[in-house]
Amino acid sequence: MKRRIMLLDVLPDELSIKEIAGYISPEIALIVNLPQNGCHAYQAHRHFESVSINIHDEGEILAVARQFGGFDAIKLRKNVPLRKELLCALTADDLAKRLKVIGQAGVGLNHIDTGAAEELGIDVFNTPGANATAVAEFTLLQMLALLRQTNWHQDQMRRGHWSKSARPPARSLSDISVGLAGSGAISRALIALLKPFQCPVTVLGSSRFTDKDADELGVMRADDLLALLSGNDVISLHLPLNADTHHMLNASVLPCIRKGAYLLNMSRGGLIDEAALAAFMKQHPGWISGVALDTFEVEREPFYSPLQESEHALLTPHIAGTTETALLTSALRVQQGILSRLATGAEK
Repeated sequence: MKRRIMLLDVLPDELSIKEIAGYISPEIALIVNLPQNGCHAYQAHRHFESVSINIHDEGEILAVARQFGGFDAIKLRKNVPLRKELLCALTADDLAKRLKVIGQAGVGLNHIDTGAAEELGIDVFNTPGANATAVAEFTLLQMLALLRQTNWHQDQMRRGHWSKSARPPARSLSDISVGLAGSGAISRALIALLKPFQCPVTVLGSSRFTDKDADELGVMRADDLLALLSGNDVISLHLPLNADTHHMLNASVLPCIRKGAYLLNMSRGGLIDEAALAAFMKQHPGWISGVALDTFEVEREPFYSPLQESEHALLTPHIAGTTETALLTSALRVQQGILSRLATGAEK
């Protein structure tokens, strides 16, 4: 019996061709959610069914599931909410195919009710490390942009001002200390990129991150968050979002940041209380020299963040990991994971 796989969101443009091709098989009944202006090379392909739905509308997802008799597996890339009610509906007995596997291209799983999935026997997996290099590169880019104030200067130039001497000389990355919250693949890739600048790096890692690990990476190890915040000129967050890390930077913690420091978050929006950060920067001008955020608590159109009015905030729409190589690597890892899990299940 064919395995039915639903690709909720495929890669953009021509990358989608490479992604979809790997699923086409006589053993696979493939359903692909394509935008109305999607890849024309596959619009009329006979080897899969195409739909065009709003991936943030649970009703539309469920309607497609009922139309085709359910799915064995779902692949997603964006932060599509898969809550308990939807997961229960996708594993209902009235469907010919009960959902067994969810493959997330990327690291974050906080938009999926993993507890409910486990109760329902759904195998949920992600692709940690697939975009580590891309995110590390982007983090370094934003560090330099903050230090050199390129965002502010560009705004002044667009207004017709020659702003070269409008602010004091910038600081060099080689003259400051960098603190990283997180010791995973992204932090390690960033450490490698920072080596040529010869700036001291301190890492606040998990309980598994030891002094030996720090020595091997050529960094120092922070004992706790407050030590990391108070002891470095640049703080960059690279952590998962969970009950322990939610709003880890809040109104009570922000005063512990070294005066004049910079703050970056390329991991999960909920790590920072954005309202508290905006209020702190307004009440204490210059205490935090600048922030660069690529992730937010609410990521949707229309966009709003309390920080968007600050000229010291460099905001980007969750694009740190969006390079062709990172996207394709992650998509193909998910593909391999889905196919292998379904094959293993078929053998049981």
